[in-house]
Amino acid sequence: MIGTKVRALADRGTVRDLIDILPPVTAPPPTSNHWAAVAPAEFSLEDLRDRLIGADWYEDEDYTAYGLTSRQIEELKAWALEWAEDLGARIHDEDA
Repeated sequence: MIGTKVRALADRGTVRDLIDILPPVTAPPPTSNHWAAVAPAEFSLEDLRDRLIGADWYEDEDYTAYGLTSRQIEELKAWALEWAEDLGARIHDEDA
């Protein structure tokens, strides 16, 4: 189920897609190896990274429309950025 949600995020990158994959804040972001193993061939870690970076581009009102509080929005954006940075480092290492 979560694999489908992550693919939707990589494909569309909507606020709803971000919210759907938000884990408890204490959970570390999944590794790129995990997603590479479960993703179809057209799945791109680069696209996923870019969508995660885009979490900060949406207005807070876009998130509050789905019932998130200011704190939850901050946590979601921080979590998405952390995961994007991790993916960026892994992509760089794989390309080196």
